[in-house]
Amino acid sequence: MARERPDYRERLAYLREKYNRSFLTVPEVAKELGVCARTIKAMIERRCDPLPAVRMSTSKTNRRYLVSLESIAKL
Repeated sequence: MARERPDYRERLAYLREKYNRSFLTVPEVAKELGVCARTIKAMIERRCDPLPAVRMSTSKTNRRYLVSLESIAKL
């Protein structure tokens, strides 16, 4: 079993207080982590150790995802 990050619970509490919901869009995740939205999409779509996300559209050209706060706090 993987160990929890030392600051995981604090980061999760911060994200819950800031956003007041359970999931964020890819642009919101990118802004929170300080990276490009393409980087987040690549992390979601990679084969090895992908970032857990819920796919919200069926279109292959315009994929939309939601990422849980728990997944973001683990990064």
